Amino acid sequence: MRVVSNTVANLARHFKVSVDDRPKRLDVQVRRGPGVSETLAKDDVTVIIWVPQRYVTTVECAAKAHEAHVRGLTCDGLELDVRTPRLNLDDVHAHVEINGNLDMEVDCASIDGRIDVNQLSSTSRITVPKGVSIAVLTHGPRTRTIVGAGVRQDEDSPNIVELNGVASELIVEGR
Repeated sequence: MRVVSNTVANLARHFKVSVDDRPKRLDVQVRRGPGVSETLAKDDVTVIIWVPQRYVTTVECAAKAHEAHVRGLTCDGLELDVRTPRLNLDDVHAHVEINGNLDMEVDCASIDGRIDVNQLSSTSRITVPKGVSIAVLTHGPRTRTIVGAGVRQDEDSPNIVELNGVASELIVEGR
């Protein structure tokens, strides 16, 4: 695991990293100290976590960030409790759950499985690869899904994008 920044000096003094390694579970916490504002931490600090694939079955991540990226991950489930306006999923093979109540841009470089967007009173946009068939589902009061150009819908597809929530909207676009 690495915590890096081009603008924040003395990262070790301002951020504390703790790793709790238990059987079948690895907890990583990065805590910001009083010397760095939350805004500066969101904008100028990057946390990179590498875990060998053979040790990963499910992943849960809670974070506040300007942007979040998940790359090269194959597992049973990925649950993201992220407060971020931008989320990028690249080469992720899992049942992905995105929980939040902010408007969000989700960019999927590929899609392999199910993506559940669980949100309250938000409007989000998810971009999926053009030509890949997906099933689009919507659940919850006052929710709606808008499917844009370039999205190939197929109710029987194993690739699913589902909106769950209250008073929310999800725009699905192809790129």
